[in-house]
Amino acid sequence: MADTPSPKSSQTPKLDDVMLAMDVVDTLRYHQTVVERELGAADYDEALAAKVRKIYADQGLAVSPEVVAEAVAALREERFAYQPPKKGFSTLLARLYVARGRWFKTIAATLLLLVGVFCAYQWFWVRPVKQERIQQAQRLEQAWSDFQQSRPDVELGQIGARIHEAGKHALKTGETKKFQAQVVLLEGMASLPGRLAGLWERIAAAAKDEGARLKAQTLYGDALRSLKAGDVRTAAQAVQTLELMEHLLKQAYTLRIVSRPGTPSGVWRIPPNNPGGRNYYLIVEAVAEDGQPLMLPITSEEDQETRRVNIWGLRVAPETFEQVRRDKSDDGIIQNNRMGIKRRGYLAPEYLIPTSGGAITHWDERT
Repeated sequence: MADTPSPKSSQTPKLDDVMLAMDVVDTLRYHQTVVERELGAADYDEALAAKVRKIYADQGLAVSPEVVAEAVAALREERFAYQPPKKGFSTLLARLYVARGRWFKTIAATLLLLVGVFCAYQWFWVRPVKQERIQQAQRLEQAWSDFQQSRPDVELGQIGARIHEAGKHALKTGETKKFQAQVVLLEGMASLPGRLAGLWERIAAAAKDEGARLKAQTLYGDALRSLKAGDVRTAAQAVQTLELMEHLLKQAYTLRIVSRPGTPSGVWRIPPNNPGGRNYYLIVEAVAEDGQPLMLPITSEEDQETRRVNIWGLRVAPETFEQVRRDKSDDGIIQNNRMGIKRRGYLAPEYLIPTSGGAITHWDERT
């Protein structure tokens, strides 16, 4: 009777030798550590092969000794083990290429952010600074052009040229405060000489008072010297004074003692530096030729402040004050109410009632 194959051997699957060897190597590698712990190096290979054969036999797989031996040799030689590529430039390029989807988005977002920051910096910082510098340069050159058109004398011309060069240097080096100072100086140098000359000519023609003419001439000379010294502020103050003088010379009015309900005609004051004394004032107003009251700049002798007022007090002697008080007490009307007359061509009025010229601009007491 012929031998009949056992069920186990009939069910043994047929595996490709290479695939089987790879599977055996993987099994060997998995159990390698356990065998190393249990056995020494001499019995290592045989024990490992036996252990693997048993594992496959328990699974119903027949593995020939040749395949097991080949698998053990392959394990030793690490034929089926993964060997990472050596580090180098080519490997780096390959890794970057493989990960390009991840790093490209990061780089693109970073570049986009940098471009946005750069554009914002150019628009909100660089552009306004450039525009401001252009405007400053235009202002400086306009002041220089106006100065040249004012036809300054040789000395002023040299001073203006130095100021112009100093302004250009300050603009180039970014010295903002120095640049602003030079522009103001040049603008003043451009406008003030002409204004001063015009004021002096008009005042000299209008003044009938030699004292006013001499005062204006002195102010004019002082202002020119201030300009040549670079003191534009003092020159500008002189211009304001001359303008006020011209305005006063053109005015004509009558100084009249105020006599109406609700407003005193005179007051007395205790001087700050003499608590035991009294100063007496008549309250006056300036009335133009057309009957309209005028606002005039009056300097108070009590605080030295100059204010534009329509009524103020003029200091008089006690007996003058008493005389006006009695005049008003008779019938409530001041018969002789003209304090003085201001004619055109004169700075100050001609007083008809004696006064020291001292003035006040506010008071409390009444008479």
